[in-house]
Amino acid sequence: MALTKIRNRMIADAPAQVTDFGASPALADNTAAFQAALNTGLDVTIPDGDWKLSGPITITTSGQYLTGSGGNCRLLSTSTINDMIRVGNGSTEISEVVISDIRFYATVVKSGGAAIRFRKALRCHVETCMVSSPQDFQTLGAKLWDGVVFEACADCKIDGCSMWGFGQDAVRLYGDDIYNGEINITGGSWITYASRYGVACLGRFGGLRLDSGDISACWRNLCIDQSATPGFPNREIFISGQFSLDASGDANIWVGPNGVSTLECNGMWTASAGRTTIGPSSGNGEGIHIDPNNANLTLRITGGKIFNNTGAGVTMNSGRLYMQGVLVTSNGLGSGLSDHGFWMPAASGNSGPIQITDCTFEGNAGYDIKLDNQLAYSCVTDNVLRGSGVGTISMANTTSATNIVARNIGYKTYAQGSGTITTGQTGVVVTHGLVGLPSNVQITPLSSLPEGGSFFVSNVTATTFTVEIGSAAGGARSFYWSAWFGVQV
Repeated sequence: MALTKIRNRMIADAPAQVTDFGASPALADNTAAFQAALNTGLDVTIPDGDWKLSGPITITTSGQYLTGSGGNCRLLSTSTINDMIRVGNGSTEISEVVISDIRFYATVVKSGGAAIRFRKALRCHVETCMVSSPQDFQTLGAKLWDGVVFEACADCKIDGCSMWGFGQDAVRLYGDDIYNGEINITGGSWITYASRYGVACLGRFGGLRLDSGDISACWRNLCIDQSATPGFPNREIFISGQFSLDASGDANIWVGPNGVSTLECNGMWTASAGRTTIGPSSGNGEGIHIDPNNANLTLRITGGKIFNNTGAGVTMNSGRLYMQGVLVTSNGLGSGLSDHGFWMPAASGNSGPIQITDCTFEGNAGYDIKLDNQLAYSCVTDNVLRGSGVGTISMANTTSATNIVARNIGYKTYAQGSGTITTGQTGVVVTHGLVGLPSNVQITPLSSLPEGGSFFVSNVTATTFTVEIGSAAGGARSFYWSAWFGVQV
C-alpha cells in the first residue's frame, strides 16, 4: 500500500515521465535522463522497456515516488560496481520515498553495488518490485551483487517483492545512533539464491520484522551479527508464522557472537538447511545456529516446525531459550556429531537457562535433545520424544530442584506399580523402566508382615531394584512402589 504523501505543491502537478527527458530503450545509457526527471522533485514514472543505466540515479526529494509499469519495465545496470538507485545523500534525512513496480537486472555480472541503497531513510518503501526477477535469474543466472541495502534507516518496508539471485546479499541493513529501527519484510516477499545472506541484520538495529514471505536457497538465509557496527549488537528481531526459511546452503538462521538481544519466532517454519549447494561451505546444515558469546540473547520459539535439516534442528552455544509447542522432526543425516533435534554443546558458560515444553520430537537422526553442559534454572517437561535415531535425551547435567527434566513421553523419569513377595521368599526384583538409576524409591505396604520387620529396598540399578523383607514370607506380602529419576515435580 502506497504511503500518503504530504506535499506543498499543487495537485495539478503531473508525474514526470522519463521519456520526456530523453530516456529511450534504444540508448546505451539513460542515467542522465532519469536523473533529470528525478531532479524535478515530481513523482517519476517509467514505461515498459529495457532501460540501461551506467551509474547510480539518486533520489533526494522526500515524498517522491518512482513508479514503473510492472514486469515489462526493466532497469539494466551496465556497471560492474555501481549502485542502480540511491535514496538519500547519506548526510541528511530523506523520508516517504516509494519505489514500485520495477524489474531490476544487469547486462554484466556485478561485483559491487546494490539495486537500491537507502541512506538515512525514514518511512521509505520498496513495493511489488522484482529485484532480479525469477525469469531473468533462471535464464541467465545471478548478475546483481546486492539487492536492497538499508544504511542507517528506520520504519521502512519491502512489500510484495521477488528477489532472485545475488552475488552477495539480497537484503542488508544496519543502524546508527539515530536511524536504527523497524524494517518490515512482508506481502509474501520471496528472497532466494543469494550467495551470502538472504537477509543480513549486521548491527545496531531493532525491530526487524519478517512478517510474510520466504527466504530460501541462500548460503545463510538470515544472518544476525554486529559486523557492520562492532560493539553495537542488534536489539530485537521478530519472525512470524507467515514467514518460512528453508533450503539454505549452511544455516537457515545464523546468530553470530553478541548478535542480538531478543529473537522471537512465532509459528515459524524452518526446514532443509544444508540441502542447497550455494556459498562458501555447507558444513553446518542447521535450522537455527547460535554462536558462543551470546549470553545476553533470549531465543523464544513458539509453535511452528523445524525439520529436514541436514544438521541439528537447533544448535545453541550460548544464551537463554524458551521453546514451546514446536514440532522438531527429521533433522540430521546420521553421519555426524550434530544430527540432533536440539543440541546444547559443551561450552564455557553455556548453562542456559532453557525451557523446552509441549514440543514433539521425532525422526531425528541423533538424539531428540542433547545437553552437553550442566544447566541451571532450566526445565525440559511435558514433551513427546520418539527417539527415532540414537535416543531421546542425552544429558551431561544433573537434575535438581532448579533443573527439572520430567513428565516427558518417551523419557520416563517417574514410574509406579505394585509387587508381591510370594510365600517362602525374602524378596522380589522389580523392573522400574526409568531412564537411569532411580534417585528415590518408595514402598507402601498393602499387607502386614506377621514375620515382623518392614519392607526395604536393595540392589538399585539403572533397570531394576529389589524389595526385601527380613525373613521368609509366611504368605503373599504385597506392596505399592514408586520410583523417580532426578527431581520429580
